[in-house]
Amino acid sequence: MDFVTSLKVVLRHWYLVVPALLLSVAGAFFVVQSVSPSFRASGTQVLLTPQVLPDIEAGDSPNPLLEGGLTTAGDVIVARMTDPPVLDQLEDDGATASWEIQQPPTRTPLLVTVVTGGSEADVLKTLDVVMTGIGDELIGSQVAVGVEEPENQIRTRQIRKDVEAQAGYGSRTRALLALLALGIAFSISLAFIADAVRTNRRKRREPARPADELGDLDDVLVTDELTPRRAADDTEAPAEPVALDDGLAVGWHRTRSQTPRAQ
Repeated sequence: MDFVTSLKVVLRHWYLVVPALLLSVAGAFFVVQSVSPSFRASGTQVLLTPQVLPDIEAGDSPNPLLEGGLTTAGDVIVARMTDPPVLDQLEDDGATASWEIQQPPTRTPLLVTVVTGGSEADVLKTLDVVMTGIGDELIGSQVAVGVEEPENQIRTRQIRKDVEAQAGYGSRTRALLALLALGIAFSISLAFIADAVRTNRRKRREPARPADELGDLDDVLVTDELTPRRAADDTEAPAEPVALDDGLAVGWHRTRSQTPRAQ
């Protein structure tokens, strides 16, 4: 079925398609209103080298987190923040939204905390708790390896932090588009279903052709011989009926009488 034919079917049953489309649009907007928007907030921290580097020659213990540079310290903190006991503590402190800590691919000593959730208040609270937890875990990790002096410890400094969460309507838009597509497909399907039902009913109402309209073989005239052309001096005898051997029909043929020619 080509496009023009399909369009004619839809237009023929517009009284079904239009109400179905209106109901689909209304239902889609009703469902979308029940979908909560997603909020997003982020903050960035930078790792700083200690104010006083340990004097190895003087017997000061080195800071293990500095052996691979500040990026190594960032890797350690990201791993520590995903430790189950730490996660439980953060949740108890109010980090109830989803969050993650990202590191730039350029391997700079930056830690970017990204928080998403369905409530702006929960997102901002989680962002504050996680960024505070990063600094606390950094200090605790260094104290655990013997670096207790604050001037010898790696520190964090906040570069930026969102004070308002950004509302995202991507989930709403995707839900709306999906529901509208289903509504359009359903409306068009109604038109084709109605057209098929209409065609079937029309075929049932059409009367069957009687057998006598097809012709009767008994009415066919059959002859088993051809009548030759009559010569000028032939005389024509009256037509006589001839019964055929197969008994299907009766044919008529004329016999010829031959008149002797004058000498």
